[in-house]
Amino acid sequence: MNKSLSLVVGCVCALSLALWAYAANVSGSVEMPAPAVLQSSFEAAGLACRADKDAAFVISDDGIDTYVQIDTDNRLLTYYSVWRLKKDAPELRTLQYVNRLNDQSLLVRFCIPQPNTLWCDYQFKVADGAAAAHLLDNYRTYVAVVRDAVGAQDAEGLVSEE
Repeated sequence: MNKSLSLVVGCVCALSLALWAYAANVSGSVEMPAPAVLQSSFEAAGLACRADKDAAFVISDDGIDTYVQIDTDNRLLTYYSVWRLKKDAPELRTLQYVNRLNDQSLLVRFCIPQPNTLWCDYQFKVADGAAAAHLLDNYRTYVAVVRDAVGAQDAEGLVSEE
């Protein structure tokens, strides 16, 4: 490794450690980010966000509304979205569809909490703080899985267009 590259790598590592240390409180653990801080991280990445009564905030991205919940006690972040299923969709087919999605995805959970409603969620623990880049990567992966689930994986057209 040449000297210039070594210097750059060393500076990046030192900066990362300094930022992490700055975020640590007296007990040595890193605080969960406040909802406003999280929301501003997504907005800085060019995503439209809005407040919501049922979640910390909602991210709107290419037709997918993702609700973000923050559980500070358990240090969990949850992304979830809700989709309408067609009213005339047979129950057996919708259950088979959701089972197939769960079999194929280790990241996102799918369920039908009530008739004609598809629920998709992803939870992850924020153990040592949450870097904006990590949250954005998780979000983008979540959206890609959900987009595939309500698009290509919905061969029978069970998800409503409304």
